[in-house]
Amino acid sequence: MPVTILLKAMGYSTEDILNAFYAIEKITFEGGKLWLDVGPFLANEKAPEDIETKPKGEVIVKKGRKITKLVLKRLDELKIKRIPVGEEFLVGKVLSPEDLEKILK
Repeated sequence: MPVTILLKAMGYSTEDILNAFYAIEKITFEGGKLWLDVGPFLANEKAPEDIETKPKGEVIVKKGRKITKLVLKRLDELKIKRIPVGEEFLVGKVLSPEDLEKILK
């Protein structure tokens, strides 16, 4: 018997189960662009777009390069809380109904 049946019988919703077992990536849609909140889940992932500092435009990580823990530390020091992502980043992702509604508007 799948464990999801047991968890649902105990009163957990599908969203509760997903939140418990998967890293949650918060994506926002603002100004015609998609933004991904920075978090520890990004360690060892490839940068979906160039990650730059705001005032100077200095590239911290180029698109397609590995995001290391050192890069995450630098982003934290620079107070960069979110990074731009393209629409292709959403391919294969599971979106919450709220996020999907915001993106489709």
